[in-house]
Amino acid sequence: MNKALRALKHYGLRNPQVRFIWHNENETYHVADDADEYLLRVHSPAEGFDLRLLYGDTILEERLGRELLALRTLSAKGFRAQTPILTNQGAAYTLLEDCSPVSLLTWVAGKPLLDKHVY
Repeated sequence: MNKALRALKHYGLRNPQVRFIWHNENETYHVADDADEYLLRVHSPAEGFDLRLLYGDTILEERLGRELLALRTLSAKGFRAQTPILTNQGAAYTLLEDCSPVSLLTWVAGKPLLDKHVY
């Protein structure tokens, strides 16, 4: 949780309340700030989670930049997609002390996709 709070210092939130969601490809947190909700992602895979299965040998920062640009484009075109929130410095993402990239997205309410929904 401390990592999430350190990451949020890079964004202009006033009173963030943080709740851990999941750690797999990314550490993910729900962030509530007054009436606004966000998804905070610390792009650091869980131990034993191999990103090469999903992304091959692409460099994380390159992949993240393309992903955030795609989300911003979809949102601008009217699709119901998470919108990246820029840092206080106007960047699409920031780095923590351990060089883990962090991104903040608008929250899109939904339901978890469970096995029973897939089959």
